Amino acid sequence: MLKKNIITNYIGTAVLAVINITGLYLYVNIYGIARWGEIAGLIAIINGMMFLDLGISQIYIPKYNESKNKDELFEKYLKGVTLLAALAVVLILILGSVPSGKEINVDSVSRIGMVTLVGLLFFFNFLNGMFYTQFNAMQDQVTLNIRQVAFAFLKNISTIASAVYISSDVTGYFFVFSFVAGIEFLFNKKTLAGSVSLSKLKLNHLTDLFHDLKKPSLAIAAGILAFNFDRLFLSKMIDHSTFGVYSIVVTVALYFIQLQYPVTKAVFPYISKKLIEEKVDESWRDLARHMMLVSALTLPVFLLGFLFSAEILGFFLKESPATMPLALFRVLIFCALINTVYNVFYIRMLAKFMVNSILVINFLGLIISLVIFILIGHENPYLAGILSWLSISLIQLIGGVGCIAYAMRKNVLKSSTSSFDVK
Repeated sequence: MLKKNIITNYIGTAVLAVINITGLYLYVNIYGIARWGEIAGLIAIINGMMFLDLGISQIYIPKYNESKNKDELFEKYLKGVTLLAALAVVLILILGSVPSGKEINVDSVSRIGMVTLVGLLFFFNFLNGMFYTQFNAMQDQVTLNIRQVAFAFLKNISTIASAVYISSDVTGYFFVFSFVAGIEFLFNKKTLAGSVSLSKLKLNHLTDLFHDLKKPSLAIAAGILAFNFDRLFLSKMIDHSTFGVYSIVVTVALYFIQLQYPVTKAVFPYISKKLIEEKVDESWRDLARHMMLVSALTLPVFLLGFLFSAEILGFFLKESPATMPLALFRVLIFCALINTVYNVFYIRMLAKFMVNSILVINFLGLIISLVIFILIGHENPYLAGILSWLSISLIQLIGGVGCIAYAMRKNVLKSSTSSFDVK
């Protein structure tokens, strides 16, 4: 099953990458750099608000493997996540009302209407994320990938058609994405939670969710914020044209980070089940095998991305990239490599509930990023981005390796026969 899931995840990731990269290229051409900067600023709010995910997608899988009543656990989490998503919409309305570097040209609707669409898109994305987490916990990643690819294609093709044939305003982008995300939600709910009523929600569903997550939520939320802080900060501090270029550089670079996700997505529930249900500990040999697998699948692409970074960026920007955007892009590819190595250790820290370690690592990265952008973010956003991403990545790698090495030495993770065999 593990081998099948890894292959399925890579196919799904490859198709999604083609869809998203093609979409980004077309959006920049249809909207232009400045207007894409407006859209990217609103997307930054959505991505930044993902800290409210509170690590549910990562914490849920070990909880799922521990639970004796898995259906009841999923219903409890789904109801809690629904209330949390509603709370997030309120926060998005508040954040979206804060003026950015230039007032957004909302064309046909008021700013509050625009931000409401952003909140609606977040709401559906948030709930769909919980459904896909359930598919992942069940190790039904074939269905997960088919759904994600199908709806990603539908969202992008519908948005592009709307922009070309109806109106290329910013409103249309978020309206179409929200509408299709709503359809995606209905399909997922019917499949996984057809009998669950989301109309009778109580406050205790949310408090129960927070009670389950506690410190893990803070740890993972800090990590999510750390990796999105640059765009949250800069979307309010620099003009839309500059932010448009910055967001394109980061967006394209993040596709390289996603190269290791197919392996991580397949291995995490597998490792979690081994460590929790079957009580099988791991050895350094298991870590080495995992490392060699992700290295073989990602290193060649990282190398090509670094060597042809100017051509890749030039393709999206329609001109040769300036020195600082190109430098940021190359640093981000290096950070993607660091992140790939770190994730080998990180998923084991999660499976073993090494929450205090994750909390310290992520908060340290967030604080350093905050200081960097406060000091130089407005004057030199690209240098701030370079220093921030490098600092966070290196802190996570050093912390992750150190924590797992210490845990193994203390027999928290005991050396044993291999539990990481791809069959």
